[in-house]
This record gives sequence, C-alpha cells and structure tokens, in this order.
Amino acid sequence: MFQMSTFKLSNGTLRYLGAMLFFAAFAKPAMAADVTGTWTMTVMTDQGSGMMSVVLQQQGSDLTGSISGDAGNAPVNGKVDDTAVSFSHDLPDYGISASYRGTVENNTIKGTVDFGGGAAMGTFSAERQE
Repeated sequence: MFQMSTFKLSNGTLRYLGAMLFFAAFAKPAMAADVTGTWTMTVMTDQGSGMMSVVLQQQGSDLTGSISGDAGNAPVNGKVDDTAVSFSHDLPDYGISASYRGTVENNTIKGTVDFGGGAAMGTFSAERQE
C-alpha cells in the first residue's frame, strides 16, 4: 500500500518542478507569422529579373491570394509554418508553375523560386506595403 508519508522530494527537485510550472504557465506557443497583405516582390534569375505585386490572405496556416506582373495575373495558394512561407501559382501562358519558398522577418520575405520544376531557379525578396 502506498503511503504519502514515504514519498519525499528533495529541495532541489521541488525547486526544479516549481520553475517548470512557472515557465509553463507563462510560456507562449510559437505563433505563425501573419503574411496577410500586399507585397511588392522582386524575382531574380539567370534569365533576368522582374517585379510583381502579391496579395496574400492567411487563414491559420493556409494562404490564398493573387499575383500580378509582366507574366499576367494568377491565383496563389500556399502555407505558413512559423516563419517559413511557401506558395505557388501557374503561368498558363508559359505552361509552367512557379513555386516560392522563403522566410518572413517583420515586413520582408526572402527565399528561392523554382519555375517549371527546375527549368529556371532564382531568388526573391518581397516587401509588405503599408
């Protein structure tokens, strides 16, 4: 039979448990970055560079929106995971898609872009418009 009087914790163990409870009570879970808004994006590849406007709406970790630029307008779909952002869109006039993967920090997203599954690779930088 278990008796509480025979179960003892050392002072060090009690302090450790107390500290863990304190931090658990005040710890905030990691929040995904909020990328909702209008972004001006510059894309750089070996074939050249271009600017476009991206409008993103975020619902939880899901992204939807639109992109417009020299290559036309297209709907955008993607995901946000903490500060990692990924989205893609089709380029129907060219018969390919573009996939973007980046990291958001404050009002900037920087990362890589893949056109047509490796047909062209590059980098991008996006700034949120106020």
